[in-house]
Amino acid sequence: NWYAYYNTDSTKIGYRDAKGNVKIEPKFNPFATEQIFKEVIAVSEIISENKHQSYYLNKKGKKFGIDSTYLFDFEYATFNDGKIKFHDYKTDRVGFFDANGKVIIPAIYNDAGDFREGIVRVLIGAKRWCYDTNSEKSENCEHYGWKDGRNIMINNKNEELFEIPEKKDYSYTLDYSKFKVNEKTDPDIYTSY
Repeated sequence: NWYAYYNTDSTKIGYRDAKGNVKIEPKFNPFATEQIFKEVIAVSEIISENKHQSYYLNKKGKKFGIDSTYLFDFEYATFNDGKIKFHDYKTDRVGFFDANGKVIIPAIYNDAGDFREGIVRVLIGAKRWCYDTNSEKSENCEHYGWKDGRNIMINNKNEELFEIPEKKDYSYTLDYSKFKVNEKTDPDIYTSY
């Protein structure tokens, strides 16, 4: 791993290895860049006082996904399971890159989680929704999200595995580390996939 360190006035961060060797001089926004650089990270490079450029960076120094980094609630996507999600802002869809910036799952989904154990939850067929005004389009909307659509699980090959049934309470999560297929369960307590 490489670890973030600050420049002298704490306005930019760069990266050092565990022995303290500088791998990247400070040039990134400290509020929009991860602290630990494993294989691929999303960064916001400070170009000038009022200009930043976001992109993905791998340890070989390759930049990719310029201005298509996935950002939600001031947090960038993280590299996981050999993939990192990106956002095509022209189509407002999400897909996945590999560690070299090759598109391995095209940007056809409204939104997606992070891959775990070779599977990921994606949302498809939804429409943008402003929760401030409870309408599709609204001026000065601060809380856009998605409404309707299908929540499905896909695999590394972009194959649909199953649909996640709609629930009224979205506080539940899937525990991917304990995922089992066709296990008999009590339908009053569990949903079996």
